[in-house]
This record gives sequence, structure tokens and C-alpha cells, in this order.
Amino acid sequence: MATNRFDHPELIKLTLVDFFTKEVLIDAIVKPLVKIKNMITHIHGITYKNIISASNTSTAILGRDAARQKIFEFVGPETMVFVHGGTNDFLCLRWLHPAIVDTQEIESRVKRIGDDELDDWLDDEGTGLEAMCRLITGIQIRSGRTKYGNGVHDSLEDAMACRELGIWYANNLKGEVGMEDVRGVIEQAPAIVPAECIPGPPETDPPEPSTSPPPLDKESQQLWNCRVCNLKMPKVAEQVHRTEPSHLATLVKLIQQKGG
Repeated sequence: MATNRFDHPELIKLTLVDFFTKEVLIDAIVKPLVKIKNMITHIHGITYKNIISASNTSTAILGRDAARQKIFEFVGPETMVFVHGGTNDFLCLRWLHPAIVDTQEIESRVKRIGDDELDDWLDDEGTGLEAMCRLITGIQIRSGRTKYGNGVHDSLEDAMACRELGIWYANNLKGEVGMEDVRGVIEQAPAIVPAECIPGPPETDPPEPSTSPPPLDKESQQLWNCRVCNLKMPKVAEQVHRTEPSHLATLVKLIQQKGG
């Protein structure tokens, strides 16, 4: 992430991995189409020179709009997207998505049973990705083993670490996160809206397209197929069904079976 002349976050690196297979779907530098005020290189290790080099070798993605469309080659409206403290990630992409699992948000809702020591550690060190991976899964990241150096955020390493946290929560939080908490996360997930609806000063780059693939016409929205429960139902019942305990329980079961 870098910042533009309005001090808003701008995307400069995009990484996407498959939760179940660990396959790296996207791992590319993004060349911004707006002027960058601060590269914040000390956080991620990426310099202007890296962006120019990637652009010259045609390996860079040209702008956040193209990056978002690249994501849509793998992610649909019902695809679960795992992030850790993903507010800035989605803001950089100017993208709102209805199916998000934020491992940092999950930690804030945990009612942990009989593990006061871990609670104390997390209280002391916070719920950042590095601390949570080290204390919960035993995985050490940002240790200098990547090409960017010690303490620097490598987006591919961070994506793999977020995946490990997601698997750990799916396997270890049985009964410790109440159904009302899970329902609350889903009900608070934003609807898909055009990028133009996100507040902020006007940008100098071209107008943004819709944040997600265009909606279907009314006739084709009559039925909705829930691929989690293998059920078809009226489209108007979709949001209610997504918060039903049976749907949520089936979703968690699938994650436990495939992600472990």
C-alpha cells in the first residue's frame, strides 16, 4: 500500500491465494494510475524502481481497476474472502464484498475457554497478523527470510499466514464463538455497491467501474442456488438463509473438512 495526494491508500501489490489448495492465484506489483505521495517502502519493501521494472517487463498490473477485475476472474459474489484486518485492503481496491471472513474480527469475538494465558499474550501484543500467527499457530513471519528483509510485510507470506489462521479458527473454536456473533459478522457485511459511492475527494484517474460484476436482470433473479447447502430458493430469501444456523453450521463443516 502507498498513499496518493489525498493521503488515501493506493494499491501497489496484489496477492491472492486459494484457501483450500494454497495455490498462488495472483502475486503481482500494481502500477498506480494516480500520483503517489508516499510509497511507505519501509512497511512493504517495494520501491518506485520495483514498480518501473515490473512495468517495463509487462509483469505489473496497470491500476487498481485492472487489479480488481483480475480478482473477479477467481472471486464471485458468493466466494468467501479471508483477510486479516482487511479494511485497507478493500479500500485500496475500492471494493466492497458481501462474503468476508476477517480473522482479526473473529479474534475480537472469541469467548475463549480455559486459555487465560493466550488471552493475556494477545492483550499485551495486540491482534496484528505477526503476533497472532506467532502466539496462536506458532508460525513466525516477517523474520527476514523473505527478499524484503526483516520486519517487512511480504504480501505472499502474509496471505499464507492469514490462511493458516483461518484454518486454526475453523478447527479450534468449536463452541467458543456464539452463533449470535457469527450472525452479527454476516449481518454487518456491506452490500455490493458501486465504487463511486465510497466517500472521498475526486481522483485524477479515470472513473471507477462497478465494484463487482453487474447484477443479473430481475427475471434471472427469481431463484437462488445455495451451493453450501445444495438448495434452490427464491432470491428474496437469500439474505435470511445466509444467517440461518443450519447454513452457517454447514459452511463451518466444509471449511474444517477441506482446509485442514
